[in-house]
Amino acid sequence: MTRTHVCMQSLVLASLLLWSGAAQARIGGAGTQFLSVGGGARSIGMGGAVSALGGDIEAVYWNPAGIALLEGTTVGFTHTMLYADMSLEDAAVAIPVMDGVIGVSGLAFLSGDIDETTEEMPDGTGETFSANSMAVTLSYGRMMTDKFAAGLSFRVIRESLADVSATSWGFDLGGSYHVGWNLRLGFAVANFGPDMELSGTALEETWGDDEWSDTQDDDLPALLQPEPYPMPMTFRAGIAYDLALGAAGALTASLEGSHPVDQDEAMALGAQYAYAGRYFLRAGYNTVNNMQWSAGGGVRIPAGGTDVSVDYCYQQHEYLDGVHRLAVGVWPK
Repeated sequence: MTRTHVCMQSLVLASLLLWSGAAQARIGGAGTQFLSVGGGARSIGMGGAVSALGGDIEAVYWNPAGIALLEGTTVGFTHTMLYADMSLEDAAVAIPVMDGVIGVSGLAFLSGDIDETTEEMPDGTGETFSANSMAVTLSYGRMMTDKFAAGLSFRVIRESLADVSATSWGFDLGGSYHVGWNLRLGFAVANFGPDMELSGTALEETWGDDEWSDTQDDDLPALLQPEPYPMPMTFRAGIAYDLALGAAGALTASLEGSHPVDQDEAMALGAQYAYAGRYFLRAGYNTVNNMQWSAGGGVRIPAGGTDVSVDYCYQQHEYLDGVHRLAVGVWPK
């Protein structure tokens, strides 16, 4: 048995053990949902069917093994305009080091100001609050053989809602394998970690004699105990195929299956047409988080000793307004 097969089998077995050991959450029962939305514009333009792809800074959000194929320092930023004036911001940098590639990334869901209402003042108190979520991730990807890459990410996550917040950690594990004949395979387990639990001053209350009995003279402190909630752990497995079209054209088609702990299994389809390695058109379809079709494109422009990329995609939502993403990247030549 070759080293490639041993490495791949070991990583697949570890992923399956992690997945089988995770408790299934009820539908919609997982928190930190911004992690399942993912980062980047190129990946979403292909419907998120990118676990088998590599060589892209956006792999830090989907399959850390993919950054192992980066050949130099790469930087990426994406601004996502969500529904109801919310936004998703992400930034990442990857640097070849230690026989592999290290990536550092940040992902932030920002709600903006939300009007505060109460039972007594349903039209608003005049005050506002926010509901923000953030994650900082350290990734490492390495070519284990000339065909097989493995990757690992560790992240710290924090969610806040007005005066309560929760902090936890999680990690991703992934691999990709170049079969040959322009065919690639990939898989990843994402967001594996302990449950999160909210805490904060908003959970502290005082119970007086009106809540107890006439014999209770003093107020008693009380602390509300929220129920812990899991992260949106997801298993992904995909396949991608590259087809040359003429002297300068190339078509990449991808297919991916995913199983989130709190949603039904889903399939994703993606395609990208590249011309001269500079101009790109993308389309995809994915049903995770009630998303539907997506489409976009981009261009890569020479700029001194680097390339600068600008990419855009639009993704349709089944019930809410569509989502717009704009990404800018800096690549080695």
